Amino acid sequence: MTLVRVGCLAAALLLAPIPARAQAETPPESSCRAGTFVREGASLRAGVVRVESGDARPYLLADEGGCPADRGRSCQIGSALASGESVIVSYGFRQFVCAARTAGGSVQSIGWLPRRSVRTADVDQDPPFADWPGAWIGADARLTIRPAAESGLLEVEAASVADESGRAGAGAWLNGAGRPRSQQLDVADEFGSGCRVSLRLVGQMLFATETGACSTRFEGIYLRREATGP
Repeated sequence: MTLVRVGCLAAALLLAPIPARAQAETPPESSCRAGTFVREGASLRAGVVRVESGDARPYLLADEGGCPADRGRSCQIGSALASGESVIVSYGFRQFVCAARTAGGSVQSIGWLPRRSVRTADVDQDPPFADWPGAWIGADARLTIRPAAESGLLEVEAASVADESGRAGAGAWLNGAGRPRSQQLDVADEFGSGCRVSLRLVGQMLFATETGACSTRFEGIYLRREATGP
């Protein structure tokens, strides 16, 4: 199966909420779940499942009860993955990588995937400043990122989306600024609401997680929306 470009993978994805928050304590190295998927120092990559001739289709595997080392039925999450299926890949553990399975435009499940069962696309882990600005849209929220007057600083405006047209909803906003560090941009609401969001730039998509209490859901995957005029 030929590895598709990251941009092509991103075009098939919509905003995908990740319900669990990052754990306060450092999780064990073998942990792979929603609350640990975005880990400090770990880059996110777009991937494609591959199944070698004669091999069984792989499963995502749980992270407890002897898993993922024990690949038996009790460790398997959901149904088997298909060759060519898109996943998002985070950190690794032994011969496994922590992967998020996408289906129907959302993240369906997260678990360990054998390294040999996935190919990852080359993604710039230190993207240029110019790759951040733009209008980013998901199913429930939109982001507007623009350069600030101060060099190296980005202004971020996040708003809930009222409907499929992408119009902003009322009363659910985040306004802040931050400096990108490699793939990561951390933003806190400047009006003191306590809302904080961490953004990861993964090729042509943004992967967002909330690190503070927000009045709406900003977590998930965002795609860049091309300008269509006023």
